[in-house]
Amino acid sequence: MAPLLALFIILAFTIIAILALVTRGRMPERLAAIAILVTTLAPLPLQHMEYGNGRWALAMVSVAFSGSLLALSLRYNRWWLLVATGIQFAATASYAVAWIQPDLMIWSGVAFRRVLWAQLMIVALLGAFEPYESPYPDRRRPVGRPDRQP
Repeated sequence: MAPLLALFIILAFTIIAILALVTRGRMPERLAAIAILVTTLAPLPLQHMEYGNGRWALAMVSVAFSGSLLALSLRYNRWWLLVATGIQFAATASYAVAWIQPDLMIWSGVAFRRVLWAQLMIVALLGAFEPYESPYPDRRRPVGRPDRQP
């Protein structure tokens, strides 16, 4: 019962974070929301693809998500993208650990990745409010041009 409850809590965090990123965020947050949504839905048809103790298809999804967060964090000036990229790199590295030590219990890696995903969703939820609370310039108004000409 407890693992199922934890799964529902993580899913609720994911849905709330995606909705917050889309509704409260700007372009970087919306692109991250798309990446989170794809990363959430992509494993559904890929879960059965295993090699040894590792699920290589899920690892490729994790690598792609890490790459997308890295690209977003290099392109846009957002603190939460840097933190999310670090968290996701740790989750991606956990797949390599599973392949290096095949006798490692599968559920310990799954639990580790779930904890990291929950942390990632908390960071994303906080990051949805960053564009409005940070001193970034508003890109809708041109900077340096007065609204009226004298």
